[in-house]
Amino acid sequence: MALKDEIREQNKKWKDMTPEQKKKYFLTYYKWHVVVLCIILFFVAILIRDLVRGSRETLLYVMVLNNSEQYMYQGLMDEFAEYAGIDTGQYNLIWDTGNVFKEDQFDYTSIAAIQKFGSYSEDGLLEAIILPESDVAYFEKEEYFIVDLRDFLNEDVYEAVKDRLYTYHCASSGEDLSIGFYLKPEDKAYEIGLFDETDRPVMIPLSNSSHMEYLYLFMSFLYEI
Repeated sequence: MALKDEIREQNKKWKDMTPEQKKKYFLTYYKWHVVVLCIILFFVAILIRDLVRGSRETLLYVMVLNNSEQYMYQGLMDEFAEYAGIDTGQYNLIWDTGNVFKEDQFDYTSIAAIQKFGSYSEDGLLEAIILPESDVAYFEKEEYFIVDLRDFLNEDVYEAVKDRLYTYHCASSGEDLSIGFYLKPEDKAYEIGLFDETDRPVMIPLSNSSHMEYLYLFMSFLYEI
């Protein structure tokens, strides 16, 4: 039978079917085609979304390491965007909590976290990193960590954090430098369950950040400066 004759025959059968028969016929012959098409469309939509997001400029990227809940929580950045009047349809604000690093268990997740930190920080894409005090020593060798906050932060921001400074002893100069500051239980990071009560998390600004002015603004938002 020629293809056009077969199509004509199928159309005739379809017209003669009751609604229930049409439903059964469709599910029998086309169900999996529709399922596969829906899956393809879903992944295409995800790809387009990621491409659009990737094309936006990122104004603030804060990397969180070894927090108590390893998930990408964006609620805090949504609040900050409203506070700062930033259009998140045009710019990215990233609060990246999905990073795990265990120095004594150097597995795939630890390697991935270190590689991400190394790549982003070298390119000036990170404004700050937050991590437990016990993990800071591993990163202190990075030159963009060893910056005294007294010289690095503006006066208002420094005054807000001076009672919670994290001090680092620089062996080469013999100086004690304030390179970061502790987060406290009343801070928003604890309010969202970011760290448990046994941790002493430290926030460390990176000196080679591309958008340090937005980190200042973020700190003003956190501490109501």
